[in-house]
Amino acid sequence: MRGKPSRKSEQRPVHAEDLPYHRFTMGDDAFKEVTKGSPGRSFLQIIRQLVIGLAIAGVLFGGLEGLLRVAGFKFQAPGPIIIWNAQMDREMKQQQGVFRFHPYWFWEQRPGARLDERGVGPHCGAERINGAGYRGPELPQPPLRGALRVAVLGDSSTFGMGVCWDQTYAALLERQLRGAEVLNFGVIGFSAFQGEKLLEGRVLQYHPSVILAAFGAVDELLPAL
Repeated sequence: MRGKPSRKSEQRPVHAEDLPYHRFTMGDDAFKEVTKGSPGRSFLQIIRQLVIGLAIAGVLFGGLEGLLRVAGFKFQAPGPIIIWNAQMDREMKQQQGVFRFHPYWFWEQRPGARLDERGVGPHCGAERINGAGYRGPELPQPPLRGALRVAVLGDSSTFGMGVCWDQTYAALLERQLRGAEVLNFGVIGFSAFQGEKLLEGRVLQYHPSVILAAFGAVDELLPAL
């Protein structure tokens, strides 16, 4: 005996076109009421909230600064790096002291200058700036055949301020690289800008195979432009 079909089997899929369609319209007043809480409802209200927020932040930071002042805190900006003073300036004009003027990289070591003058370095025997104007043994511009030639550029750290020649990192590097020639073109107080000028105007004439550049203190406090 065949039973009656269940209601579930009689159901058919419902399509969108079978649903009733009602057009909904909203008047201006109703639309304003619905959008009453919208974030973009009023430009003036946004500006007011922004001003209030800035005022609160100003009061908080002002109060914090007042507390620091009462506590005796005082910010001290780092002082400028003094490359030379008026006396050293006069010495350069008179071709005395360690430095002399240069039209492209502003100053350089004076050939033949003693390194114990004006506290540039400790007394290291008869050590002087060589005849080409850099520290260390003076080498000919063409390197020895087959020799690795390294040129180092930098500021007082590369120059080796405060130590004798055999303790500079250029001399230590030369001892580590057997058979290599290391030329120290470091100049006290130099920036990377000056080092680039020195590289183009003098260092490349020595035909280095490797160039090491180490600039730090002057560029960090007085960035080269």
